[in-house]
Amino acid sequence: MKVRLMTTPTIVRLFDQYTERSASYFLSDRTRLIDQDRYTVISVYLVRRSAAPNPLERDGIRCYYLSEKKESTLTLAYKLSRLLKENHVDILHCHKHRPTKIGVFASVFARVPFVVTHIHGKNRCRTIGRKLFYLLFSWKISLAIGCSESTSRDVVANFPGISTTKTRTLLNSIDYERYAVGSTNRVMTRQQLNLSPSTFSFIFVGRLAPTKGMPYLIEAFANVVKEFPESRLLIVGEGRGRSEIEDMAERAGIRAAVELLGYRDDIPALLSACDAFVLGSIREGLPLVIAEAMAARLPVISTDAGGVREIVSSPDLGLVCPIQDSDALAEAMRRVVAMPPHERATLAQAGQDHVRDNFTHQKAIDRLKALYEELLIRRSGGEMIEA
Repeated sequence: MKVRLMTTPTIVRLFDQYTERSASYFLSDRTRLIDQDRYTVISVYLVRRSAAPNPLERDGIRCYYLSEKKESTLTLAYKLSRLLKENHVDILHCHKHRPTKIGVFASVFARVPFVVTHIHGKNRCRTIGRKLFYLLFSWKISLAIGCSESTSRDVVANFPGISTTKTRTLLNSIDYERYAVGSTNRVMTRQQLNLSPSTFSFIFVGRLAPTKGMPYLIEAFANVVKEFPESRLLIVGEGRGRSEIEDMAERAGIRAAVELLGYRDDIPALLSACDAFVLGSIREGLPLVIAEAMAARLPVISTDAGGVREIVSSPDLGLVCPIQDSDALAEAMRRVVAMPPHERATLAQAGQDHVRDNFTHQKAIDRLKALYEELLIRRSGGEMIEA
């Protein structure tokens, strides 16, 4: 049976909080790309933490902020339910756990046909409270979306009531053009970083957190410096582990070769100025920073953490080594330094092509649209025809 839709479906994308960072987060970029002629798209934030203008509003997307201070779950659920009723919402797409919990409660009262929960990493149902929530309310969740295949498997294994039939994968994505263009002047950026033409520079970008395996990276790099003394390691990011990293580098005798740049907003330029990207993580979801580095035409070296192999899916795309193995990491780094330039260029080009074909925002939106259509077809009971 074919059913013609008489009205435009309304999608609400529900987020935890609006901050200056979330304004440039990839989820906002994806929201912009959703077909506004096919759907009415509304962005809702539980809490507004920043007065900065929301770029989505400039793009004509309606945005609502339920509160500007911390409020109870029931209060926020009540406010959200009224908004859902007023806008006759067809699909409520909740990002992360708290929006999912509040969204489920609100959707029961607002009678929203479909609720989607979007899980952005592994081990997100680790508490008894969360397990109990999904046990009691999974009936109201139409789809659970994992940001990687490994995340989706974790959802099926650990979220009570969320079965394989309810679970889909939507790979995280990047602003490919921003990283593929990179720096307009590699030479100038290297000069600003005090990198000589003969210096081989590795770069790490991420939070300075225990999960990033920084002790293994520092130990591996210390071994690399022994053979290639002009090598440098640039560490971009902030976190509580900064002083520990400085101490480790000092004890290893490589403090002068390790540059901690802190938080930077010029990541594409920094990537394009370096020679290889390295990640020593012991735990990951789907690390988009690898895709960003590949888009910037950098050879990639990473440990086999989380969904890394979903990006570096073959040896032609990068080097993947065991986690918590500084010797293997060092060997991979030495191998890249020793590669003839044309081999590094071939590796880098293959990585860039792979990201362009699989991890752009538009690819993710095409997949997301298919998931929305799957739900709407289910509601109509037949094959949908564009209205």
